[in-house]
Amino acid sequence: SRALLQAMAARFLVTRAPLPATLDVFFAMLPKEEASRPMIAAETVIHTAGIDYSSFQAVVTLLAKPELGYVVKVDDAMYSLRVDKLLEDFRRTAAEGIVAERFGSLGRRIFNLLITKKHLDQKQVAAMAMVNAKATKEILYKLWEDGFVKMQEVPMQSDFKPKNSVFLWSVNLDDVRQKIIEMITQAVGNILLRLDEEQVKMESLTEGARGGVAERPPPAADDDAAMEDEGAEGKVDGDAAAAAAVATGKEKAITKQKKKVEVLRATLLRLDKTLLIFKETTFP
Repeated sequence: SRALLQAMAARFLVTRAPLPATLDVFFAMLPKEEASRPMIAAETVIHTAGIDYSSFQAVVTLLAKPELGYVVKVDDAMYSLRVDKLLEDFRRTAAEGIVAERFGSLGRRIFNLLITKKHLDQKQVAAMAMVNAKATKEILYKLWEDGFVKMQEVPMQSDFKPKNSVFLWSVNLDDVRQKIIEMITQAVGNILLRLDEEQVKMESLTEGARGGVAERPPPAADDDAAMEDEGAEGKVDGDAAAAAAVATGKEKAITKQKKKVEVLRATLLRLDKTLLIFKETTFP
């Protein structure tokens, strides 16, 4: 849990609090154990982080701003780190990125709007997002089909007819979190299958390179025979050049295959970390 929080802070927190001592203060305020430690003394943070008081004050003042709210000042000497708020914001930012990848900047704008405003009808979404009605409707229904937004029918009359109802759109971040967990889990499974396939290809290429290099035959012992067989020797030289070219081609193929495997492993590691952050519920 600690390692994941540190990785998350390195990627996310510094973009919101771009001060040199931000990560030092954050790591110093993290609980040492799984049990929650809601408060920590300023002196302890300063000593652990190895910074001066002014740097500490600059960081905690920034992190305590209402738009962030990651640090709560208990009194002049005691502070509390809100890991839950940091985790919540990180998850939201990750969700926004996934929405942007799937539905573009307009999808992200509408998604964020519904998170902020809670419940809006289609006309309100179009007006606030400054998008025409047709595009708004298309994006809303795509988001709804993929489980990123919810639609609720609110009857305006007792007959419950759709024409007399208002349809309100909203975002339930808990549902989005579960959706993302499912998506990442499926992606991890697909990458594992692909990684197995690429590793088999890698092993095949490596074995082929080991066993496919032909050795040049030794020269003839009899000088006269060697002179009479100049044509045969030229053929051997040609065969050696061809073998070298084949070996070079195999080396390039192996290098290319290695890069494929490395990219898949790096992607798998990134997805695993993101999945743990979305699934983890026991952060200190």
